[in-house]
Amino acid sequence: MSAQDRTEDALRAMHILIANAEFEPGSNSKIIIDKDEAQTLLRELGDCLYAMLDESELSKSSRQQAERSQQKQADLTEERARKKAEDIYAGSLMYSDHALDLISDIVTKATEKIDKIHSDMMEQIEEEKKKIKTNQYELKGQLSDLKDTQEYLRLIEEENKRLEKEQKSGEFTEEADEPSYANIKPEIHVNPAFFQGGDIPAGTVADGVGSDDTGDLSEKIEKQINLDDLDREYFDWKNNGDSDTESEPKKRGLFGVFKK
Repeated sequence: MSAQDRTEDALRAMHILIANAEFEPGSNSKIIIDKDEAQTLLRELGDCLYAMLDESELSKSSRQQAERSQQKQADLTEERARKKAEDIYAGSLMYSDHALDLISDIVTKATEKIDKIHSDMMEQIEEEKKKIKTNQYELKGQLSDLKDTQEYLRLIEEENKRLEKEQKSGEFTEEADEPSYANIKPEIHVNPAFFQGGDIPAGTVADGVGSDDTGDLSEKIEKQINLDDLDREYFDWKNNGDSDTESEPKKRGLFGVFKK
């Protein structure tokens, strides 16, 4: 039985004792009770009071102990949670670092591939530039055999300057569609003896002479060519060509094509 129950029983017994007691003769407020029974009830109440105090102390101590235990458990839980959070954070950092390493490797490989492609393209471009330069040198070499060489070189130089100027300014003129030398027609001299010595069919067109024109083919050609310049150039070439046959196996120029 708890101290509280014992106290309630003692108080109930005392109440019954007082209620059943007889009044003192001649008095309405004083009663007569058994001294021993009353002292027994008082001692019981005292014991119950001390028991209640002990229980209260025990309850307080238990409560404090429970609070300390709960606080300790909370601290332990917090420490575990903090440790797990640190582990998760460290793991995320390690994963991020690994992912960044992979990205760095991908970027490095992509850069190497791009550099390789760029290097190959530059090599191809350099090869094409060399071919272009070679072709330009060959063209200039062939132009040097023509009568209007300086005029052609001047036109080429002007065209290159114009293109460079347009490239720097970013503005393109209509001249870009038609080169300045488009309407230039080179002066070509043809030896009539070449046509007279070959089997040229009748009606052949030569230097603007139509197939419907009549007359000898040589006469039609002579109408279109300056014979003085033609004869002088041809015979000069003929005289020089006979002496340079062994030293120049291949003669470049228009008369080199007609040479047999």
